[in-house]
Amino acid sequence: MTRGKVAGTLLVVAIGVGAWMFWPARTSSPTATAPHGEAPIAAQAGAQEKPSEAGSSNTAASGSPSASAEAPHAPLPTAQAGLKPLTSEDERRLQAFVDSGAQHNADQRDYELLVVKEAPDAEWSEATERRLEDALRRHGARFTALHASAPHCTRTLCRMLATGGFNSDAPDADWQRLVYEVQRDPSVRDAFVDQHTAVGGDDKGVMFVTYLVRRDGQAQERPYLTR
Repeated sequence: MTRGKVAGTLLVVAIGVGAWMFWPARTSSPTATAPHGEAPIAAQAGAQEKPSEAGSSNTAASGSPSASAEAPHAPLPTAQAGLKPLTSEDERRLQAFVDSGAQHNADQRDYELLVVKEAPDAEWSEATERRLEDALRRHGARFTALHASAPHCTRTLCRMLATGGFNSDAPDADWQRLVYEVQRDPSVRDAFVDQHTAVGGDDKGVMFVTYLVRRDGQAQERPYLTR
């Protein structure tokens, strides 16, 4: 009996030692949680092992410039979107175009006489110029090939000049489409009764001059008109 008790005691001790050796091995498993609420050790190890994969995934998700550089189908927007101001060369070309049109077209000659000779309306002209400028900015973002003047308004009409590209129907150079959208803008929709746009061109591109005629009949006697 004594030998049996001794053997049983040794068996229990052996099982206890084996269990002690087994549990410390399990607590070092890769899925163990780090103390103080940190990320699981396996997650930390994975982040250290594959930083480039994590970085590329996060960049693509956030749409950062480096992701755009790696994806040619999603280029960054251009730095100068929308209408651009006229250059001195544009102004020279457009003035020659306007002068030529006024020589050959009676309506355009009368419009140009108003532009030159008619005084502005203190309560209407400057305010309308500002509204037209704002409407051009709102609607002009996609017309990146166009260069345009600031609107000029007299008592009875407003004139705008533009040039750009070699195809007046191109999506980024369609000045007449832009004028149509501006005329429908709520800020100026009721300001004009008519519009006339003359289109021409030279070896530098297409040119436009647009006249918007005031709606509310403020035209006075204009003896300087030809008819």
